[in-house]
Amino acid sequence: MNIRDFIYYMPIIISIIGIVSIALALKTKDKKSNKCIIVMNIINIIYLISISLIIPMLLPIIVDLGIIIIWFLSFCGGILYIISISICLFKRKKLEDITKNKNMFKYVLIIVLIPIILFMIILGREIYLINNSNVLLSYYSAGNGGFGDSDEFTYVINDKYCKEISIAIRYSNLFIPKSAREIDEDELESLGYNIVLDNDNYILIYKNNELIHKERINESYFNIDLKKIYYND
Repeated sequence: MNIRDFIYYMPIIISIIGIVSIALALKTKDKKSNKCIIVMNIINIIYLISISLIIPMLLPIIVDLGIIIIWFLSFCGGILYIISISICLFKRKKLEDITKNKNMFKYVLIIVLIPIILFMIILGREIYLINNSNVLLSYYSAGNGGFGDSDEFTYVINDKYCKEISIAIRYSNLFIPKSAREIDEDELESLGYNIVLDNDNYILIYKNNELIHKERINESYFNIDLKKIYYND
């Protein structure tokens, strides 16, 4: 999973949990459980806003028009959580303090921290791959040329791996190592690298005329142009 996958899939999961939250709000008869549900709902609303809107704006992450669907689903998820909060507030005066589980808030805290922990792990992985790569490649896929057909993708390469990441090095130097410099294809070849995108949608990486990587790229990428190259000594 890369950061773009996280941005696309996590709001869907959180929104679906909103349905569970409504069921729990209707079922609970305990004040502490009721309060936990409200806190969890508020945090999940914050997550939906942060993941679908704030992260793509603050970080140079490659997203496509699919993000519009994520915005819509996040909005629907937010509505579900607002309904759940309303149910909890409406029932609150009629509830009793009958819970025997004093660690409930700890469990809730652990659950709501999962998206943050997962995001930090995924972001840390991509930053690690960038910092430990010799070659960074930014590609533009025009697709069929229609509205919404285009896409961008980034590959990071060293002797051990050739990985696609979702950090857009073409538009921001935020995560580019200070030791890296922008070069052109001729200079890349002079450094011993030859990059080939074949007709079967494979990226072939040659170093000193030896094939070191052959990776399948996304089949939706075609009419591809190499836009930017960084070399990290």
